[in-house]
Amino acid sequence: MRIPKLLPLLAVFAMLAGVLAACAPSATPTAAPVEPTAVSEATQAPVAEQPTAVPPAEPVKLTFWFNWEGTNADVMKDLVNRFNEQNPDIVVEPVFQPYADIMTLYQTAIVGGT
Repeated sequence: MRIPKLLPLLAVFAMLAGVLAACAPSATPTAAPVEPTAVSEATQAPVAEQPTAVPPAEPVKLTFWFNWEGTNADVMKDLVNRFNEQNPDIVVEPVFQPYADIMTLYQTAIVGGT
């Protein structure tokens, strides 16, 4: 009568082995070696690229809405001014928007595509 007691232990062992086998990493396929291809020598003379004059573009203008007041607003304006000095091709215009209105303004701008 020893087999009935051993059967649940074997079943648990089989389930545990199945779980461990499922967690094992799968074998990664190895890539076939690539045969080097012969490269034919081209007898074309190198072409010198002529630089083309690009007209200076107008600076990009961005409007930055913020809702900070007091010292935070002063710091934000200072950061924007430093950015504008370091990036002459981009002009950021800081615009204060009241805290109570800013979410509505954001949503309206998103819907309007601006």
